[in-house]
Amino acid sequence: MIKILNENMKFLKKREGYILIEMIIFLTVSMIIIMTSYIIIMFAIHEFNTVNYYSELEEISLCVQDKIRMEISESIDIVGYDKYLNSVKDGQYTQIKRLYYICRDRENRENIVQKNISISDEKLYIGKKSKYQIGNYVDKIFISEEKNKDDELIAVSFKIEYKKSKVKYMSKFKVYKKNK
Repeated sequence: MIKILNENMKFLKKREGYILIEMIIFLTVSMIIIMTSYIIIMFAIHEFNTVNYYSELEEISLCVQDKIRMEISESIDIVGYDKYLNSVKDGQYTQIKRLYYICRDRENRENIVQKNISISDEKLYIGKKSKYQIGNYVDKIFISEEKNKDDELIAVSFKIEYKKSKVKYMSKFKVYKKNK
């Protein structure tokens, strides 16, 4: 019996050195697996947020387009616009901070009022004396006017850039003026 115990003790003594090495290898492999899992999870969360932000910006863009189309198509004329001091010209588009237009009052169609579309603090507003918000996350707004031979406004092209976190979205659309 003592002989068997002595042999087991010798076996355990030989095994002790391998247990430390096995533990180091196990911990190293475990850390690699944990770090890889963490990186994959963080990447998936980042991509999910990016897609979520992009779809939110697209939805906001569609609402803004509808509202601007309705306002500009029913307007009588574009009166003018305010540019930034160092306004960026992007091809035929001009960066603006406010667009002035005249239209008929909704409550009394015989009255003519001046309204504006403006950008302030990454929000887009429409208003007369007071203003109401029509969109969030608006980074820049550009316009380009299209006129006929008689210098009458036919259409206005808009290019609006949206930004949420690091995700950017741009919408381009053209609004034709209704003949009155």
